[in-house]
Amino acid sequence: MADWVIVVDDDTSNLKMAGHILSRANMRVTALKSGQALLNYVKENGYPDLVLLDINMPEMDGFETLTKFRENADPDNETPVIFLTADENEESETKGLSLGAVDFIKKPFVPEVLTIRVRHIIDLNHLQKNLAKEVKKKTEENEKQFTRFVQSLANAIDAKDRYTSGHSQRVANYAVMIAERMGKDDDYLQVIYYAGLLHDVGKIRIPEGVINKPGKLTDDEFDSIRIHSVSGFHILRDIHNDERIAYGAKYHHERYDGTGYPNGLEGDNIPEIARIIAVADAYDAMASERSYRKVLPQAVIREEISNGKGSQFDPAIADIMLQIIDEDPSYEHRQQEAKTHSVLVVDDDKIVLRDVKRVLKDFEGLNVFDAVNTQEALNILSAESVDLILLDLIMPEKDGFEFFGDIRKEYDMPVILMTGDRSIETIEKINELHIDDYLTKPLNEAITCETVHGILHRKDSGV
Repeated sequence: MADWVIVVDDDTSNLKMAGHILSRANMRVTALKSGQALLNYVKENGYPDLVLLDINMPEMDGFETLTKFRENADPDNETPVIFLTADENEESETKGLSLGAVDFIKKPFVPEVLTIRVRHIIDLNHLQKNLAKEVKKKTEENEKQFTRFVQSLANAIDAKDRYTSGHSQRVANYAVMIAERMGKDDDYLQVIYYAGLLHDVGKIRIPEGVINKPGKLTDDEFDSIRIHSVSGFHILRDIHNDERIAYGAKYHHERYDGTGYPNGLEGDNIPEIARIIAVADAYDAMASERSYRKVLPQAVIREEISNGKGSQFDPAIADIMLQIIDEDPSYEHRQQEAKTHSVLVVDDDKIVLRDVKRVLKDFEGLNVFDAVNTQEALNILSAESVDLILLDLIMPEKDGFEFFGDIRKEYDMPVILMTGDRSIETIEKINELHIDDYLTKPLNEAITCETVHGILHRKDSGV
């Protein structure tokens, strides 16, 4: 498509001359005789690639026209403007450049000079726009990649506690809900979302036996719990350049009355982001199962939040959480019941089927189906809702790679390949086909359990 130039001049001969020169250079030219005509025209027809604008015109000169043109334009559409002038006036040139003009061209036109300058500025503007789009695209890609990394890290931390699956995601969601009601901008909402996801990252230092202990903690065990906020702070200082994310981890166990940890900060001395996360975290702790109790009733949680105003919680932030509770009569904001899953094991060796079922028998809420051939497997897939398939590579009628292709024509659940083949060619083909993972025969019980758990947890988390 030809580049489009609008020429604005009250002198008809100048319009004709500029139009002739630029048309010969394969540009589309629109000629207008006043500043107001330009403003009206672009309002109806959109913005060109460049505007040639005469300075000295009756009623509205070029300076006033450019000012109004910029006021009315889309902020993302910086159409370059070149002033046309018969004068060599330094004051006019300075004023024009300060208003945003990109160049000046003297009248009468020198055809080669006019063409080269117009072409150069249009090409430069196209290059800048394309570069800006590419930078925006890459920034969005990096942001999405970082978000996936953060979610994966949060899921890894949550997986240590079998009672609070999804805790970090829920805290992040509640923190964003609170911040939105506080009138925070999109940048703040993104930061507090990350801070909510990562507030417990320091728990990577705590032994699972302590996290999941059903009874009372010893003093040493409680100290190991308390240090997670400091550990998280030092981990997050190097993971993101916004210090507020690290502050969310370090200070979310501070109390408004100054009796919290790790530093005993009081009131507004506690960073705001941590005061928000403290309320969101406490709410989800009560609205989630623990090793020693079930989810608390909503009325009990409301009373606890209300009673904690001014002592445990920032009163204003607690009031927002109370409002969110009051607007949730069906108690949707809570840890949902644990999902049940179904796994299909496909192998022509009945001993392998027996062993896999034995390995997976202790998985809570897991149903295991088995099939000795591909047709049995297809029958089960058509009749049952299956979340994961464990598929043997070598079977009589059709190998696992070919059957995986058949599965993908109809279903999108994750697949784990089981094989005794350890060759690099097989591993490369597994990766090439985007098979989710593979297990090496003979199956190791612990590795099999962890692989199944990891894939099902990732599927539930949507990462």
